Amino acid sequence: MKKIFLFCVFCLFALFSNADQAPGMKYFEKYRVLPSGAKVKESDALAVVDIENQKMYVALNEKVYSYVISSARAGEGSLSGSGKTPTGWHKVHSRYGKGAEIGQLFKSRKPVKGVVRSEKEWSSGNGDEVLTRIFWLEGLEPKVNKDPKGNYDSFLRYIYIHGTNQEQLLGQKASHGCIRMGNKDVASLFKIVQNTKNFYVYIKK
Repeated sequence: MKKIFLFCVFCLFALFSNADQAPGMKYFEKYRVLPSGAKVKESDALAVVDIENQKMYVALNEKVYSYVISSARAGEGSLSGSGKTPTGWHKVHSRYGKGAEIGQLFKSRKPVKGVVRSEKEWSSGNGDEVLTRIFWLEGLEPKVNKDPKGNYDSFLRYIYIHGTNQEQLLGQKASHGCIRMGNKDVASLFKIVQNTKNFYVYIKK
């Protein structure tokens, strides 16, 4: 009986200890070819957003980083005004927040002067604020997330990866379409990829 109990404890420990482990580099092998046929280089940053598990894995220079995220409460989709998170291939078009304090509030990608949310406010804020850092995504797949007319275009929908004032909701679907991250995490990621020319993001269901 004691052996059975210890075995069960071991299994539970293994389950939870592996839950937050980042995958190895092999995980990214199937994501190394872009829709254009071009290959993602080892020197490029590559993120895979796993909506099912509410995680984002980033590979760069043979290292893998794991983050808890929040995608859209409304689910997955690319239609403008849907409030859903678009899937498929994206590229980071532009980045905002270099040198800003963690908790800095942004409006239309510009820092609001004198408004820096305290750590307490990162998990108790109302509304959907954009804090700390911003990665603005551009869709790479026509008829999926790229549309000059704006009907289902991620860039024209202002889909970001950004810090949030609702960190208590990370790990579950809660955003209005963007990918939310913890503020310390998004600041850390910003620094990790600061010297990369290309940052690709694949969002999978």
